[in-house]
Amino acid sequence: RREQHFALEFSRPIEEVRTATVRVQALFRRGLAERRARHTMEEVESKIEGLKVATEVVQRNWRKFQGRKRFRRRSLEYHSAASIQRVWRSAAVRRTLVSTDSEATQRRLWELGHSIVRSAAAQRAAVKLQRVWRGAADRDYARMRRAAFDKSARIVQFCWRSYLFKRQINALYDSGPADAVKQFLKCLKIIV
Repeated sequence: RREQHFALEFSRPIEEVRTATVRVQALFRRGLAERRARHTMEEVESKIEGLKVATEVVQRNWRKFQGRKRFRRRSLEYHSAASIQRVWRSAAVRRTLVSTDSEATQRRLWELGHSIVRSAAAQRAAVKLQRVWRGAADRDYARMRRAAFDKSARIVQFCWRSYLFKRQINALYDSGPADAVKQFLKCLKIIV
């Protein structure tokens, strides 16, 4: 009887320990599953963000391409329309001039041609003046750049020579004071 009593007393705690162990294991596994799910969700969200960025890049480039295509088409249409208008207007002017053969018309045409020649000469003169001015400005700029480069080179040379001179002085001083003075004066070419 006593043994049965001990067995019953010890069996309860063992059962309680087992149930507690199962509960701890369940809680641990649940926490592990939640962490895995969170990690998986973060991965999925980062992949979705990456896809969103890639989608935006593709859309932006596609819209740029479409815009360039529209611009080219419109510029071609504009140049084509301008060419057609130019031909049409010149034909209209020729028809008008052929139909009116008066002296006033001839004089007006001569004046118009003369002003065109005059404006072309003025344009050539302006282009030449701009070319001379820009050339002078470019030469001034190049001269300033060379001067700045020369100044920089002189500064670097000065620093290097100063460094070498200080090194020689330190080397002479280390060899002894009397010898150092003689060698220093020899370096300066005072004593030969």
